[in-house]
Amino acid sequence: MPGMTGLELQHRMRGLGNDLPIVFLSAHGDIRMAVQAVQEGAVDFLVKPPQTDELLAVLRRACSIHAERRRLDSELLASENVWSSLTSAEQDTAELIAKGLTNRETASVLGISEETVRSRRSSILAKLEAVNAVEIADFLHERNTLREKITWR
Repeated sequence: MPGMTGLELQHRMRGLGNDLPIVFLSAHGDIRMAVQAVQEGAVDFLVKPPQTDELLAVLRRACSIHAERRRLDSELLASENVWSSLTSAEQDTAELIAKGLTNRETASVLGISEETVRSRRSSILAKLEAVNAVEIADFLHERNTLREKITWR
């Protein structure tokens, strides 16, 4: 490839935040280059000319990885949009409710009245389309899990 190596292109793409799956095809690659490419996130490193079945399998895997990344991105965006519909006070309250604190305990921690906690709880449940504290906890757990999966990749 004129101008830069495949490894340089991979590094540049990652630096720009491009997470498209990468499959290396090289007639001049070596083991060290293949290991580096895969360690930096390439789906695979194939030697030219690849076997048709092998290439198709790798490309299917790359497409599957890409589809899963887009699905996770979409789920996280939806979750973040719902979470951001809560005020910061409601978010603080939701986190305490999700930990299993009672209205009285939540009020004590936040330095507010139980009536304020009940009012916030009602608003939180409506905005999260939840029916109880367990569903609030589930929402926060799923949101954190999605964030970890996306950060990990």
